[in-house]
Amino acid sequence: ADTVINLVDELERADEGTPDVIIIDPDGFEVDENLAIINKLRNDEGPVPIAIFATNGYREWVSAMLDADIDGYFLKDASPDQLRIHLEDLAAGGVPFCKAIAGELISMARDSKPKKKTKLFFSPHDVRILTMLSEGKTKREISAAHDMSENTIANQIRRIYKKLASKSLCAALGRAFRLGVIS
Repeated sequence: ADTVINLVDELERADEGTPDVIIIDPDGFEVDENLAIINKLRNDEGPVPIAIFATNGYREWVSAMLDADIDGYFLKDASPDQLRIHLEDLAAGGVPFCKAIAGELISMARDSKPKKKTKLFFSPHDVRILTMLSEGKTKREISAAHDMSENTIANQIRRIYKKLASKSLCAALGRAFRLGVIS
């Protein structure tokens, strides 16, 4: 039998401290209910990475989760190996998005016209990193392509997030597209 568990109540009952990551299965709930859960978790748990693990990547969901500043989004049809990689990346501070969701983010960003060009300076290297992130590449793949350590790439990504006043990949890519930094 299927059991519905109120995630917020369960977290309040947990006495094991702060979790390393929080995975939310939004299926069966309305977008507004999921946003309320995410906001409560952000307030109660602090800077714990939150990812969505769903059966769909519908534009409405992806857009709402982008606004919620989630840290990852992957689909339930992921293989066990893909899921393990996503979870390891999330726990290590990465922002995993399956390729289908990354593609939806790119489509959404391209559908919206840039509001204005940014006055911020982004080096060609920054733009290459942002472009690879928008293609769904992981820090590991980016570091291999640039012959740099994952730590160096992670630091550069954090610097890019700071320039874009963003806390997550979703927010950073959305802002980069809207500002015309990447297309």
